[in-house]
Amino acid sequence: MQNNIYLLILLMMLGTYIPRLLPFYMINAEKIPSWIRTYLSFVPYSILGALIFPGILNALPGSPAGSAITGAVCFISAFLFKGTFIPLFTGIGTAFIIRFFNLI
Repeated sequence: MQNNIYLLILLMMLGTYIPRLLPFYMINAEKIPSWIRTYLSFVPYSILGALIFPGILNALPGSPAGSAITGAVCFISAFLFKGTFIPLFTGIGTAFIIRFFNLI
């Protein structure tokens, strides 16, 4: 029974590693057209947005309106200051004020 588990772990490891490794060997960067490379350069940003947006709406449990306001404040400060730290701290501060003073 113990040997079957090790064999299963080995096969699962290969099954997840091979799909990650094959593109590096099969595709050369010079063969990819420039318009596809441009399109693929935006993928990390869109995935990051898709991962962050649901978290914004659940940032303050029991207060979706407060979470939306906090997200809007972060978005506006990110647009104005074009950085990372200021939107982060304005979002934390906004969430703290909403929660501490029980505004929403």
